[in-house]
Amino acid sequence: MKQKIDMFGQNVRCKWDEAEGDWYYSITDVVAELTHSDNVKQCISRIKSSCSFFYRNWDIVSKPQVVADKNGVKRRIMTAKTQYIFRIIMALESNYSEPYKLWICAIASDQLESSVKA
Repeated sequence: MKQKIDMFGQNVRCKWDEAEGDWYYSITDVVAELTHSDNVKQCISRIKSSCSFFYRNWDIVSKPQVVADKNGVKRRIMTAKTQYIFRIIMALESNYSEPYKLWICAIASDQLESSVKA
């Protein structure tokens, strides 16, 4: 198992999927953490309706997983692997998500620069 990168703190549930070889993060938890919204389901619905990628591919993006919460209670929740979580972050309309968007852009820029130098 890979070491978890704790991007969001302990409020976001996640699970390592051995078959996929990737971390899956709770979509609801990530959106709640980065919007501070009282109605996270509405935020997710807005993302799905305003972004054609999510509207067409939500069944590919989201994957139900059984994940334990802080109290050890296992629940079936909708998750997304790391690359889709980053895409969801980019679609969020929230000031709280801006530092993550800038970080994602900085990494992309670094990757482009290193591929040009190679």
